Amino acid sequence: MMRPSKGITLLELMVTVAIIAVIVTLAAPSFSEFILMQRLKSVSSQVVTDMQYARAEAAARNTPTYVYLGNNLTNTCYSIYVKGPTGAGVCVCGLDACYGDATELRRFSVDRDRRVSLAPATFDLDGAVVDHFSYDPPTGAMVIPQSDFNIAPGTPFTVDARVDTPRALRTVISPSGRPSNCTPPNSTMTAPACPPMP
Repeated sequence: MMRPSKGITLLELMVTVAIIAVIVTLAAPSFSEFILMQRLKSVSSQVVTDMQYARAEAAARNTPTYVYLGNNLTNTCYSIYVKGPTGAGVCVCGLDACYGDATELRRFSVDRDRRVSLAPATFDLDGAVVDHFSYDPPTGAMVIPQSDFNIAPGTPFTVDARVDTPRALRTVISPSGRPSNCTPPNSTMTAPACPPMP
């Protein structure tokens, strides 16, 4: 006696496809948000890694390394560079150029269409944005040039990686030169809260 083969009907297949479509539609926004948060964390971690690199290069080369944050219409970025024998020059990542006898060691940029941006978050006593500093070779200390900024002693250099105000992570480079991540005020990210600025 032959038993009829069991299978699924067209109606059952259509119901299954409809259920899968509903689940995918509901899950897509949260998955896209998850990817964005991972991108934000990755950018913030890269800043810490590159600041450690810049500090180590200052010691290895026995010459100051410089960090300059910039931006243009398509990205936000920073350049890590050294100056040559004349001590003149700068690398500006936002212009994709080095001037004078500066040599770029590393550049990191974040395309604006990726929804994560980098921005300096330190201001001097006159309200100007502090967008560059250097590492001192013998001590590894972070130095904000007094000739460029009216800065309070002991002020750290800070860089924000952000999507918006509640989704932001801050990298703090202490005066001793050590970078660490924290959450700025009004951020809902999970990391230690940033100490108050001096």
